[in-house]
Amino acid sequence: MLRKLLVVALVLGMASSVFAQGNITAGNAWFRFTTIPTSSTSTTGTSSAHFSASASASGDQMFGTWWWFRLPGATRESSFSSAAGQGFSQTYVGDIATLSWTNVAGAGLMSATLRYDIDDMDGAGTTMARVTATMVVTNLSTVAPLAVSLFNYADYDVLGTASGDSAVLLATNRMGISEGAISTEFFGPNANAWEVDPWSTTAAGAVRVRMVDALVDNLDNTGLPQGPFDFTGAYQWNLNLAPGGSATVYGGLSINTSAIPEPTTMALLALGGLVAIRRRR
Repeated sequence: MLRKLLVVALVLGMASSVFAQGNITAGNAWFRFTTIPTSSTSTTGTSSAHFSASASASGDQMFGTWWWFRLPGATRESSFSSAAGQGFSQTYVGDIATLSWTNVAGAGLMSATLRYDIDDMDGAGTTMARVTATMVVTNLSTVAPLAVSLFNYADYDVLGTASGDSAVLLATNRMGISEGAISTEFFGPNANAWEVDPWSTTAAGAVRVRMVDALVDNLDNTGLPQGPFDFTGAYQWNLNLAPGGSATVYGGLSINTSAIPEPTTMALLALGGLVAIRRRR
């Protein structure tokens, strides 16, 4: 509860230092990163992210969301981070946020671009919003294939509380999280696995702990239905990149609407079976 009280106090304060990373908006809807990990092996947790369908800060439904990766030979999962030596950059313009790494973790193996798009789903209303994340990873080698696992984590605090969420699996790789009159979704098209656990920084096997511990972890399709509890969940994709090739995976977040992208976007995803792998020219 203390962690949520602190976050609410910061958001309501609207101090410019709180929004040190960036903010995107569409109508009354907004999504922002206030912090992102500064090290690929950070053990302090995930990014701090906030998501609302309402212009009011009190409508915040999220505590954090972020991405991890595991490269061949790694002994743990690593966070995409803002650490030096990776060619990291970030921009926030209107309804689009773009974060890029020309050399992820300085390993010389992979580059990545992460884009977030926000949509106000009810026009002038204040109850429905969707965010779509697009993660593109590219094999920097033109001669050797690359196996990589990606992880997308989300920590919803529906109604702004840290303990009253209930979660179910609505369909394959589509979670529904609700409390009171607010329903949210977390979507991971074509993920190989998922997991949901109560929020914890210490419980062995909890999904948040899995993301930051010094072990190789794979998600195990467990934890739903569950509640009331403090929701944390993640998706995992296992990819094989051809020499010079790229893969694109998608994540979805929503408030009081479906997290599945619009038909035009879905049609584009379907061209590659939702996880599109292509050769770089």
